[in-house]
Amino acid sequence: LVFHGGYYGIPPEEVMRRAEPLLKKARLLKKIEQPVSSLSGGMKRMLMLIRCLIQKPKLLILDEPTANLDIEIRKTIWDLLQLEHGKGMTTLLTTHNLEEAQILCSNVLILHHGELVLDRSIDDAIEGLEEKFYSIHFDDPISAKHLHGFSAYHAEKRSDHKASFRISGDQDIGHLVYKLHLAGLKITNIAPSSHQLEQLLHQATL
Repeated sequence: LVFHGGYYGIPPEEVMRRAEPLLKKARLLKKIEQPVSSLSGGMKRMLMLIRCLIQKPKLLILDEPTANLDIEIRKTIWDLLQLEHGKGMTTLLTTHNLEEAQILCSNVLILHHGELVLDRSIDDAIEGLEEKFYSIHFDDPISAKHLHGFSAYHAEKRSDHKASFRISGDQDIGHLVYKLHLAGLKITNIAPSSHQLEQLLHQATL
């Protein structure tokens, strides 16, 4: 990291000041004395990203940044990118992972046989869908019993703290949130599901 930072005129002390919180988030700080060659492929991928981020780029271009990585490292890379995006960095990436596009991107371009078939913000594109899917995260663990009264929304438990819901017809996400509140379920996050992008991809490439 220090060697690479030197190419861009960043003093060693500044390199480590910038890198330390990123290494800590990637759980690499405790391995700082290890040779890079001893790291796993996923750890090397995270280190490559951190090597770019210490330059504080305004634009970061990535080609399938999490391809062939396990889910834990993939989510860590997503967290690093979202952290830097919050500081003003723009990311342009290609991906075949629709969940990744859903989580990281505000705008999506879909290519089909080399032709651009969709170029819109994700929110605008999803708004035109007849059915909308949402992943809702809860503060406390949930069970099938908690979701029993939400069959009209095709509720499905995805993990101890997450469930998916489908909104269609005259149903409204606001009403669903209200019903979940009445059921005593504390929501920590609501996000469009990757099912939305699957629908968009299907419609755009018919």
